[in-house]
Amino acid sequence: YTATASGKSSESYVGGKIGSEAKSGANRDTISISVAGQQFFAERLHLILRDVDRGRSVSEIVAKHEMAEETAEQICRLYLTHPGIDAAGVMDKMGLPGNR
Repeated sequence: YTATASGKSSESYVGGKIGSEAKSGANRDTISISVAGQQFFAERLHLILRDVDRGRSVSEIVAKHEMAEETAEQICRLYLTHPGIDAAGVMDKMGLPGNR
């Protein structure tokens, strides 16, 4: 899978402790992440988005940042389909807490 638009292609890595738990009566999972994990993810996400801007493919980003391909594809899609979005915006759209 390679997402490209205006010479961009994207992927991501989620560091820190991330867990997913289903809430009763909700169709959506909630994600909990430690403060250290939030900072690590924000820093890593910034590097991933820079790689997207440099034209790296999803598979290249997955290998470089040692992350799940599905996560990388999601980050690429969000970044490439929402012009002007930054790392905080990607985190927000993914439902991850962060220092915004």
